[in-house]
Amino acid sequence: MPEPEFDPLGAGEDLYETVFKVSTTLTADLDLETVLATVARQVGEAMRATSCDIADFDPAAGTLTYAAVWAREMTPQDEAYVGTVIPLADRPARLSVVCERKVVEYYLDDPGLDPIERKVMEKWGESTAVEVPLVFADEVIGILGVVDVDPQRRYGDADKALLQTLAVPVAAAINNARVFAASRERRRQLGGLLDASRAVASTFGLDEMLAVVTREAAQLVACPECLIYEYDLERHGMAWCAHYHGDALSRRSGEAGTFYPTEDWPADYDIMMSGDLSIDHVDDPGLTDAERADMREHGEQSSMTVPLRFGDTPIGILYLAETKRRREFDAREKELASAFGELASAAIHNARLLDLQERQSERLLGLFGAGRAITATPVIDDLVLATRDQATRVLAEDSGTVRVWLRDQEDVMVPWDGGASGRVTAPLPPAAERAVATLAPAQEPCELGTRLVLPLAARGRAEGFMEIVDEGRRVFREDLVELLQIIANHAAAAVANARLYARVEAQAITDGLTGLYNHRHFYERLEAECARARRYQLPLSLLMIDIDDFKVFNDHHGHQRGDQVLRDVAEVLTADTRHNIDLPARYGGEEFAVILPHTLLKGAGVVGDRIHRQVAGLGSASRDDGGALPPPGDGAVQVGERLRQDIERRAFATPAGVPSVTVSIGAASVVAAETTPELIVNCADKALYLAKRAGKNRVKVYR
Repeated sequence: MPEPEFDPLGAGEDLYETVFKVSTTLTADLDLETVLATVARQVGEAMRATSCDIADFDPAAGTLTYAAVWAREMTPQDEAYVGTVIPLADRPARLSVVCERKVVEYYLDDPGLDPIERKVMEKWGESTAVEVPLVFADEVIGILGVVDVDPQRRYGDADKALLQTLAVPVAAAINNARVFAASRERRRQLGGLLDASRAVASTFGLDEMLAVVTREAAQLVACPECLIYEYDLERHGMAWCAHYHGDALSRRSGEAGTFYPTEDWPADYDIMMSGDLSIDHVDDPGLTDAERADMREHGEQSSMTVPLRFGDTPIGILYLAETKRRREFDAREKELASAFGELASAAIHNARLLDLQERQSERLLGLFGAGRAITATPVIDDLVLATRDQATRVLAEDSGTVRVWLRDQEDVMVPWDGGASGRVTAPLPPAAERAVATLAPAQEPCELGTRLVLPLAARGRAEGFMEIVDEGRRVFREDLVELLQIIANHAAAAVANARLYARVEAQAITDGLTGLYNHRHFYERLEAECARARRYQLPLSLLMIDIDDFKVFNDHHGHQRGDQVLRDVAEVLTADTRHNIDLPARYGGEEFAVILPHTLLKGAGVVGDRIHRQVAGLGSASRDDGGALPPPGDGAVQVGERLRQDIERRAFATPAGVPSVTVSIGAASVVAAETTPELIVNCADKALYLAKRAGKNRVKVYR
């Protein structure tokens, strides 16, 4: 008679209970290491195995990395095995698991056992093992395996079925943790780019600037070493001018200022001139012998070369070296390096000008202060005012009015005076047309005297121009034009930096899918609104909004339609709330929040004569940012009901016959003296819970 199959669960224990227990563990935490360690133990115990391991599969590298190991009697060797990387080429028997998605069994007494696997099993004292693939979204992302030392152990169909069943939630957990880690890393990188931008923008001396750029670039993409080579046009070559190597020991020799002719390193020159970033590895077949020897000499495994250009002017290259491992820089890291390269190019170019000015005459020292004033702020309105002030100061006894023109969002040149002053329908003066086209100063007679136009050129085009009109009929002297053009160059670099800074800052506080403010900025604004409510004894309300049955919607219609629903809901929240007063935000997943300043739960109500007089401009109450307090709005319940109805009526991108998307809304408002972010969020959450329990698609209030 055939031997009975081994019962992995034992008498009295239910298979589904085991699967549920493992699934619960997986969804309780997003920390992959913690989850997998616990699941490895649960799977091993459920299978009554000697040990259990979970390996992460990297198809690009063709490797397995052991992410968790559990054994009934853990040894230091077992613990040290976590993190071990195994190339599939070294364990070919695993190919059938990850490529053919088969359940594979290994028995030491099997004469047909792969010799490599036999050697490994003998080394660890193993007699029996079985492995199943971890599959998510139709892709193999790892392997789940159990091992036994009992030579009589044979895995039956029930054992393998249980292991395959457990593999499903394990695979989902690995994927979720990967997504979470990627999102966290993106936030870290965006924050790093903001910090790097601030550090560079606050540095002016050339030597200090180069040191800051190498340090910030290395930290931004987590490379142990970074160098800057400046291009010397007169000698046609690169000069090593700055080096950062963190805490790592550098194998580089030589001194700053070492010059390398272009013919010795033509690839670096080509990268700088083309503006295209380049990735190299020491084992790349396309490397020249000299390049490979240089990388080996300095202990480099991989490198990223970033071109530094300011408009049409070549600055040099930024060279990031990875000495610890062979590294594939991902698209996000390349994008960050390129963005930082643009910022660094403008900053280095600006620092070069400042360094030159310090060596000039007494009059040029005043220009150094002008550059500082212009580049000291990332706010365009402020730097335009600083540009006008510094140009007026350089003019000194020379009479003249100064105006700055910049391109607006529609790429049209408009006069800028505390913001765009409006579209100009008349054509630009001929001198302005010439200056913008040639990127060189131009002057011409005009009705009031003489007009001088100085282009604000950055990256090969005019971002604007500075217009100076002198009431006397004369020609601007060449030396004065040169000084004013330097101010215009500062302004151009500052405008480019300010616009890049604004884009990066907006990305850091904005949810990429919906365009609403993100979770972090929501809490920053909520803290400010709570402080304002306490200070002026004003009401403050909050709506917490959750899309009903969104997981079911995604499961039936796919994540693309689900993402569109999130965007559509965000549009409704933006359209149905007060612009620049209320703050809709994506709280997380399918949950949204709307901050409603100066708003009661039901109706505008009466807030008090003192506050009304202050809001009307008669008293001292004003917003911390200088603006007037917002007028009382509709009640929070009324706003929530309007949002709920508009979302339900909206024609979402769903097939015909599918019910429309609905939301549940929790509304809360607290007494001004007790207003804290924690309290109002907690109350709104409880109200949202009541709405869900009451049948969804409704607005509830927590009292």
